[in-house]
Amino acid sequence: MVCTWRAGDSSADTTYRLHLCNEEKSYCEIIDTGTSTQLIIDRQEIHIDKNYTAWVQSCLQGHCHSSSNITLIPFYSIKYNPPSSEAVEFSRFNGTLRMTWKNPENQPLRKEARYKSRIHFKWTTGDCNLQEDAGDSEMCTLSLADNTAYEIQLRHKSHDSRSHWSEWCDTISVPAKLQESPELHYSVGEISKDGQRNLSFHWEKAAADQGNVNYILRVRMLSCLCEGDQKPLDIPENKTSGSVLISGAVYNFSIEAVNKDGRAPVQSYMIDSDLHTGDDLVKISPSSSNNVTVGWKFKKRSRFYCIEWQPLAESPASSKCVKGKFLEGQNLTFTGTVESAKCYRIAAYSRQNKSWSSLGSAYYLKPSKDRGHSNISMLNITAHSATVMWDGSLHNACSSLLLTCYIVKHAAENATSEGQMANTSMTYYTLKNLLSGTKYVVEVIGQTKYGEMLSIGQRHFMTQETDEISPDWIPLAISLILVVFATGGVCSCRKRIKSRLCPVVPDPYDSNATKFPTVEPDLVATPKALLTSTVSSEETEAVEALMVSFSPEKESPVVNRELSRDYNISVEKAEAEVLMDRQATTTTEAEIEIDADLPFEYRRQMLLTSIVGEREDEKDLGEMFGDSDQNESDKKDTELFINTDFSMVPSSLFTLQLKVNLFSPNE
Repeated sequence: MVCTWRAGDSSADTTYRLHLCNEEKSYCEIIDTGTSTQLIIDRQEIHIDKNYTAWVQSCLQGHCHSSSNITLIPFYSIKYNPPSSEAVEFSRFNGTLRMTWKNPENQPLRKEARYKSRIHFKWTTGDCNLQEDAGDSEMCTLSLADNTAYEIQLRHKSHDSRSHWSEWCDTISVPAKLQESPELHYSVGEISKDGQRNLSFHWEKAAADQGNVNYILRVRMLSCLCEGDQKPLDIPENKTSGSVLISGAVYNFSIEAVNKDGRAPVQSYMIDSDLHTGDDLVKISPSSSNNVTVGWKFKKRSRFYCIEWQPLAESPASSKCVKGKFLEGQNLTFTGTVESAKCYRIAAYSRQNKSWSSLGSAYYLKPSKDRGHSNISMLNITAHSATVMWDGSLHNACSSLLLTCYIVKHAAENATSEGQMANTSMTYYTLKNLLSGTKYVVEVIGQTKYGEMLSIGQRHFMTQETDEISPDWIPLAISLILVVFATGGVCSCRKRIKSRLCPVVPDPYDSNATKFPTVEPDLVATPKALLTSTVSSEETEAVEALMVSFSPEKESPVVNRELSRDYNISVEKAEAEVLMDRQATTTTEAEIEIDADLPFEYRRQMLLTSIVGEREDEKDLGEMFGDSDQNESDKKDTELFINTDFSMVPSSLFTLQLKVNLFSPNE
């Protein structure tokens, strides 16, 4: 029994005495402890089931002081040693942390825990959810976040209120839960002549709050699961990269992260096969039955060999693993069973120590006796020819076994068969020189590299009576004609719609607005007023031209009345119209002065003269004078230029002249 007390503020020379009194026997024992504040009492010297009263007396230089009394029964006043932090195991599940450790007394105890996260400094105390102990183990559960790292301490005591709590145990570091295993980055090299590939890999290191994380990597050859293949790779601690040699088979590559808290989900990857070793070490010997014998030669001394045969597009593969001692260069054979009309990939492997090597591979297809016709079709059947087509992808990888293809044809009347050879890369062949109106049977046969004949299919057909167009082409021809007409209609409609919706934008450089006619100096514009007069067709004598001139000095216009009277021209009407033009000219006098300062291009536009079609004017003038019977040489002097918008041209800038040459019909 250990009895301890705390010293007061006295000096180091203070001495202590422990008073331990048995109340039932009225006996007190006084024990001097000197300057020590702790005393160990042998259990044999006291009655542990009796009630005792104890206190401590301290003395210094003749002065003594006593502490307060405590009453206890030694049997119940128990204080256990703290739990061992090294012996505590824990796990997490859905936000609950569960810890277990060894029970020192093999009896139920009361537990208490305190914890804090790594970013906080204050302890939080929990009661372990009052979990009942199981057998010789103690257990404590706490509700803590999975993704947070914690520091935890534990203590325990008996359920008797007179017992004492143990001291807190050493700090237990609980890492954050591993949510997932790291992603593996790997690369696979080309297969060597030894039949091995180098697999290099690396991954990212775990976060610090996940604690000490170990990684379990496994590389398993799926083709053959032999003894010792399930062992993980040896990866040094705190290393996040490595490499390993693998064969050309299909592998499963996985990584699993593990820490004190638990395991993360496994990350798995599939590594494809590479069976191109460059050495044809695997030999296949077919038999008349469905058995096939596989032979190979060992490249190195080996302890295991494995034979795998797998029908393509099917899984899993069949395999056989054999343990033994095999020498370099040793020949070995194995006989297996295959199904007809199925393409098999057969591969052989050997293992030295822990790494596998590929010995070689081959493909084999057992010919079927069934002559089906679903793989053959007939096209372009005429009176004297037909094209046979077959499925070239029927056997996938096993198509390399076909050395030649034969097209066999014969008449229905049991005529002698004729065969033509076709290249293995071809999937069709045209039969020629056939008889019209005759039934034929055609069969495609392939010969494998092992000398076996493989029937790809068989088909019956009949040639036409004449070389008429096959009815099969009629719908195609009609469709082609309809497509041509439809295409033409669409193009025509497209052009019309485009011309309506998207008209051509005029080019200002090619516009008639900037092209001005050249007018002879002696033929100038004529006012409309002079064209309203009528001249008798009987007047045939030549007269002088009527001249109407405008003066810039604003003089009144002068009209030759005598000439007007001779040709029945209304002088009053002419004078009135000329006066109106004069007034219009006067109102624009200020504008003329401004326009005179404009550039030449603008002033030219103001003097623009519109020309009415010459031939049309000649016809009208001819009708006016009754000379419609004149020839072209007689009409060349009856040209007339008319300004259709005379009022817009300032009269002060031009001279108006009318020249009329009159001829009688006889002249």
